[in-house]
This record gives sequence, structure tokens and C-alpha cells, in this order.
Amino acid sequence: MSKPQESRGREEKDALDRYRELLLDAEEKAQTEYDRLIVALSGGALGVSFAFIHQFITDKPAQWISCLTAAWTLWVISLASVLASHYFSVEAMRKTIAQVDGKKIRKEKAGGEFDVIVNG
Repeated sequence: MSKPQESRGREEKDALDRYRELLLDAEEKAQTEYDRLIVALSGGALGVSFAFIHQFITDKPAQWISCLTAAWTLWVISLASVLASHYFSVEAMRKTIAQVDGKKIRKEKAGGEFDVIVNG
């Protein structure tokens, strides 16, 4: 009678091991994408700044400064949101890996508080 329980326990451990491997792969890919995103956003912001700088520096008095300030502020908020989302996604995967390693994955919400932050 112990044989079926051993088999079921082994199958569950194998499933958790596969799940852990998938999490590790996803975490690595997410971190790589996060790094690429930071480089792309930094380069893009610099490029946009140089492309339009001649339109802002003229002999005429500046106009629509409040609109320009609002646009840049919203753009920065958007970038910060994207970066925060990537960061907390990676942290949620790391937390889930730790839960799998600590055999707490069946008792706790996968990703814990980081999953709540990302998914709302």
C-alpha cells in the first residue's frame, strides 16, 4: 500500500522540480528583458531630447511650458511604472522559487506580496 503513495509523492516532487525550472528560466528572461528595457529607454530619452532640443532653445520666449512639463512628467511616470512592474515580476518569481525550495508553495500564495503588487 505504501508503493502508490511513494509514486504519487515522487510525481509531485517531479512536477515541483519542473515548475521550479520553468520559474528559473522565466526569471532569467525577465531580468534580461528588464536590463534591455532600461538601456532602450535611456537611449530613447536621450535621442528624443537631442532631436527636439533645437525647438525649445530659441530667441523667442517659451510657450506652453505647462503642457511640456505635464507631458514629460507623465512620460516619466509611465517609464517608472513599466520598470516597477518588471522589477516586482522578477521578485515574485524569486519568491515563488524560494517557496518551492522551502516546500511552502502549497500553503502560501505563489509570489506572495510581490504577486499582489504586480497583479493588483
